[in-house]
Amino acid sequence: MICAMPHTCTIQRRYQKQRLSYASGTAAFHLGATVTGGVSGATAVIDRIVGTAVTGYLIVKTVTGTFNGTETLTDDGSAPVGSATMNAAQIAYKNDSGEYEYYWTDDQTVVPARFYTVRSRVTVLTPGQFPGMTTYVILYPTIAIDHLNYRIKSTTTGFTPASGIYQILSVKAPYNSMALDHYTLELKELAST
Repeated sequence: MICAMPHTCTIQRRYQKQRLSYASGTAAFHLGATVTGGVSGATAVIDRIVGTAVTGYLIVKTVTGTFNGTETLTDDGSAPVGSATMNAAQIAYKNDSGEYEYYWTDDQTVVPARFYTVRSRVTVLTPGQFPGMTTYVILYPTIAIDHLNYRIKSTTTGFTPASGIYQILSVKAPYNSMALDHYTLELKELAST
């Protein structure tokens, strides 16, 4: 049986950044502006601009819909409004090392939770060494979670790392009478950025 949930957290989800290639630009795009596809109505936020006002590509996030690859792109930045025609299909962005890039966004907010720590067993301590503490969180089984695409943001006193963010190391799903009872997540504090 699941225990009381005295804490709350925010569950963040990661998404791949997308690349929108363009040509025949008539005005420069604006960093942070929302770009819209003239035919599809798809929208995205401009994260980076690579190239010139005439030709290049946009690295975008927070994509809604799918850009069709041949439509006119316009942004909502200051005048003159950025504008160009796409010359390739929307694709997942890969950096110069060939790796996909991701961004995080709040997916589930004010999620009931119970944070707790367990002291790791250490047999011999050297001077200045402290026993490690592993942080866990219990969540109701109704939330969506996995350890690859989600992370935990905490503002709970005593369980807020310097960055405010925990990486999920593992997800355990205990069952009670053949039904999922709760999730137990093992967490690792992420460094401040």
